[in-house]
Amino acid sequence: MGGKFGRLGWHVVYSFVDAIYQSNFLLNGESNSTADENGDIQVTAGSRIPLIPRHTGRLVLDYEVTDHWNIGANVIAAAGSFLHGDENNANQAGGTNGEGESVVGSGRISGYTVLNMNSTYHIGKAADLFVRVVNVLDRHYATAGFLTSNTFNPNGSFRADPDDWTNENAVSPAQPRAVWVGMRYRWE
Repeated sequence: MGGKFGRLGWHVVYSFVDAIYQSNFLLNGESNSTADENGDIQVTAGSRIPLIPRHTGRLVLDYEVTDHWNIGANVIAAAGSFLHGDENNANQAGGTNGEGESVVGSGRISGYTVLNMNSTYHIGKAADLFVRVVNVLDRHYATAGFLTSNTFNPNGSFRADPDDWTNENAVSPAQPRAVWVGMRYRWE
């Protein structure tokens, strides 16, 4: 849904995704606190599918300052989600799995909201100067990951003994603040 009020253009998007498993099944997930002695977890119908946020939304604003210059911003928000390895949505941080191993990871990533901004100056019909800033507030968040065994110590050194590996969240961090400045030319 979107529209325009004078020189201000806007666009709003919201998604509700009820992504759930439709049947029961057994899955290997040894880093999950509910894993049995074989490293398997029982996933039941109705468990949420990992890495698919239930709620996502975006608000986009674009303002024409002059006929040649516009500024804009967008806000993106997503609810938290379960990580791969917590397909049964039952992992408990601090728990112990069936193999007697402690589980440090929560099996979830938090929701996030991020602000991006942009500006464009139209030099002529075919050329633009632009600036784009993503993650303006330099928010630290993750967009994907696994509940898995970590073979590294916090200082980055390798743990050679598998008995020393920890079961924790391994997440993919989102893009930090970044700035692009450039020129676009359209061939006509």
